Amino acid sequence: GRTQPAIQTYLAIPARAAGDPMTAAIATYRAGELLLRDHQVAPAWTALWRVVTDFPDEPIAADALRALLTDGRGRDARALADQVGQLLTPLAQTQVADNLLWSLADLSEHELANPAAARALYDRIPIDTPTSGLRDDARWHAARLSRLLGDPRGAALRLRALLATREVALGAGSYFSIWLDDAQLELGKVLRDDLGRSPRSS
Repeated sequence: GRTQPAIQTYLAIPARAAGDPMTAAIATYRAGELLLRDHQVAPAWTALWRVVTDFPDEPIAADALRALLTDGRGRDARALADQVGQLLTPLAQTQVADNLLWSLADLSEHELANPAAARALYDRIPIDTPTSGLRDDARWHAARLSRLLGDPRGAALRLRALLATREVALGAGSYFSIWLDDAQLELGKVLRDDLGRSPRSS
């Protein structure tokens, strides 16, 4: 229950963890978490942003960004979106790049009420970060927003791109995206209800 000593200990670790970015990143993230729980918002955000900017290739950077998104969207979503947007280019070649795009798309749709911008950001994920674990989710949400924006052809295009990722495992298990069944059904609805065509005639 000694929160402040724990925070100070975590914050001291990176200076002693030279050559071990994973340990430094995790320690900084844990300090940020504790600071946030202790309602020390400014230092918490400083620590969490440091994880994202100083350790963008560590898996914990995505967790730090998620914590910032969860906390910041109810404070000043526009300012948070601006901060995320400023990092898209300098961190474009890092492992956290897809999470930055995802976070900005999420904010654009829900807090900033800009579905067109959100769709454009989701579209970038499979293109800019083709190995991202978020690429299928991004295609699904881009298709959903296309339909919302009155663009059924765009929705169908994105759903077909998602369905094209279908890959059969050579051994046990499956590589299938959790979105494949939903995407197949949604494509049928788009073709039938929005474009007036049957899937076979598409």
